[in-house]
Amino acid sequence: MLCCDILKSRGSVTEAEWNFLIRGAAGVESGRSKKPGEAYFINTHQWESICDLENSFPVFQDFSKTALKEIVKIHIGGFKYVRLVTVNI
Repeated sequence: MLCCDILKSRGSVTEAEWNFLIRGAAGVESGRSKKPGEAYFINTHQWESICDLENSFPVFQDFSKTALKEIVKIHIGGFKYVRLVTVNI
């Protein structure tokens, strides 16, 4: 919380972003796309949060479309691991 207070005082985190972090997207249920089949490793709540971020903040525009592009799947015997890889450009 101290880090967020510092970021807020610098203007790096807005009050709306802070509220989203703390409370989630209360009342932002419109505009959610249906969870695609390839997002089987993301539960419904996580998918809705992705859509809510996309609808609430311009910086996350098209996040639901790009979130599934870089997925690493590892299967060793009965062990399965799926990870979303983010690429900073």
